[in-house]
Amino acid sequence: MVNSIEKWIKSIDQWLTLVILTVTPLWVKPNYITLARIAGIYFVWYSYDFSPLAAAIICAVIAITDYIDGRLARGRNLVTRVGKVLDITCDQALLWSTVALLWRKTDILNPYDLWLFCPLAIMFARIVAVTIVRLYYKVKAADVKVLILGRCTTAAFMASLCILLTSTVWASSYLVGAGLLSLAAVCSFISGGQYINQFARWHDQKGGG
Repeated sequence: MVNSIEKWIKSIDQWLTLVILTVTPLWVKPNYITLARIAGIYFVWYSYDFSPLAAAIICAVIAITDYIDGRLARGRNLVTRVGKVLDITCDQALLWSTVALLWRKTDILNPYDLWLFCPLAIMFARIVAVTIVRLYYKVKAADVKVLILGRCTTAAFMASLCILLTSTVWASSYLVGAGLLSLAAVCSFISGGQYINQFARWHDQKGGG
């Protein structure tokens, strides 16, 4: 079942990559996009007090450009270690700063809201566990091969946060956001095991040193 889903996602990914490479000018560099995304996180926080909908739109744009800069880097052979680290940093900064924003500005994502807090706790625990195992096996972050389910986790997590930002505007946003966050938690749990297996295989191939 998981393999079938991954093949389906991969085929869509290949088609979207072709579109992105065709329509994006050659002067647009992946790292430029990543730096702009990092700067854009400020505007998510700044705009929320004036318009939660605007904050959600900005967050969604940052999330979408994450996909675009990754496809540009791979499709045009512009992948660099600095770019990988910047991309990972931006993803985590956007995700967890938005969590902090929702926690501070709304009543959701707090320990009393178990429907949302439990999936969030699972994903945070997964990040800690995967990081500990990665450091134990001495695998550098830039050397980690991104898995399909790992991408699905990030996509579902980002989508859920974008929708939850509008929960004070539309009540139904809470239910949709909660569903996507639960999906992200499931993908996170499965992909966490896949990453740990990847680190173990990498360690074995290096001779266990």
